[in-house]
Amino acid sequence: MLDLGFSLSLAATAVWAAVAGVDALISHRFEAGASGLDRTLPTNDLALAALAVAGLVGIVVMLRRSLGAATMSARTTTRSDDPELARLVSEARTDSLTRLANHRSFHDQLAAEIERRNNTGSVFSLMAVDLDGLKVVNDRFGHQAGDAHIVRMAQALQAEIGQTGTVFRTGGDEFMVLLPNLRNWHAINLAHRIHAATAAANGARALSVGVTETKGTEHRTVLVRQADLALYEAKRAKLAVVAYQPGMKPAQTDATREELSAHLKALASALARTVDARDHGTSNHSEMVAELAAGIAASLGIAGHRLERIRIAALLHDVGKISIPDVVLLKPMALSKSELRLMREHVSVGRDILVAAGFVEEATWVLHHHERYDGTGYPGKLSGEDIPLESRIIAVADAFEAMIGERAYRARLTHEQALAELDSLAGTQFDASCARAVAEIVGEPVGAVPPAWSLPDLSPTAARS
Repeated sequence: MLDLGFSLSLAATAVWAAVAGVDALISHRFEAGASGLDRTLPTNDLALAALAVAGLVGIVVMLRRSLGAATMSARTTTRSDDPELARLVSEARTDSLTRLANHRSFHDQLAAEIERRNNTGSVFSLMAVDLDGLKVVNDRFGHQAGDAHIVRMAQALQAEIGQTGTVFRTGGDEFMVLLPNLRNWHAINLAHRIHAATAAANGARALSVGVTETKGTEHRTVLVRQADLALYEAKRAKLAVVAYQPGMKPAQTDATREELSAHLKALASALARTVDARDHGTSNHSEMVAELAAGIAASLGIAGHRLERIRIAALLHDVGKISIPDVVLLKPMALSKSELRLMREHVSVGRDILVAAGFVEEATWVLHHHERYDGTGYPGKLSGEDIPLESRIIAVADAFEAMIGERAYRARLTHEQALAELDSLAGTQFDASCARAVAEIVGEPVGAVPPAWSLPDLSPTAARS
């Protein structure tokens, strides 16, 4: 209001100046004519004319400013003093069923987060979530039951996300989650917790998740499409979560190839879950290794079909443990020499299972994922680049995920400790380029925390994993 009053005062002053200038000019000209002098004082004429023109211009400028100030003041007053308007604005950005932020709010906040990224170099992840089986609920029990199911899943989703990010309902059974300052790795971990929480609330698998992260200056439509492609892959392969990787594409037009691909991926997922189910300490281990391996591969420039095959091989890297007795697999102490020999046979058994399932080249990568870069691994004692790159990638992903997970035979490590262990073993046990890629994916610098401890020979980085 002070700006408005000041603007009006200036406008009044401009009017006065204009009137005075015009009046003085007329008087001066009249006096000059009466005395018989014509333009004896041209300088005074010009000065008075300039004063009049300046006044007229001032009128226009000040009135425009006054009107602008009045409009802004009215808008401010309306926004701050009109609770009904504020309520309507809030309702326009809120989903009426779940009370989550809606589609419009999602795009506004995503645009704001991208602007922050562009200005500060920050990172964020995007999570696309789709409810599984909503149509079945609607068809069997009615749309009211379907709405109740949506609300229940939305509440479980919101409870798990908490203050980490923002949940949006963007469609009937579709949600998006914006996770500021988080990379893909953290989003994948969070997605697995969401999967477990919603499955507990629903009594069965309840949703699928696709995640992506910003790595440069991607437009928001690109990021949304990446998250959607990862979500599609998760639903097609029946995985809890899939992270976007370059090379992911929409459904193929060739139905026969598509059905074959979906069949093989469903088989791979079922085999991986069978292995992980035997040991509660390794729940989701195979899926986490698969996503981390795909991330390492992408960081090394691998894309397309080959990257997808690496993800499948990593998903199935432990399938040979099906043949290991529980007394050995779950033993909470050091293994004997005979037990260690038996444990090491899982790579050969896994190779045979994969060949029989049609994953022929992937079988070779799984066979050699316990080789060591210095040639002291098994089963072939290969060294350096004689070890398939795919096997080296899986080895690092497997070791890192095993170190940060719960195991019966040792305590879990922090991300920093696990990264430091990878760094200390780079060039001996692990390919250094693969170890560096993990640090980039996880979002912490390799070697940031020096290891003040050492892992026993039966640690996940040795034969036990």
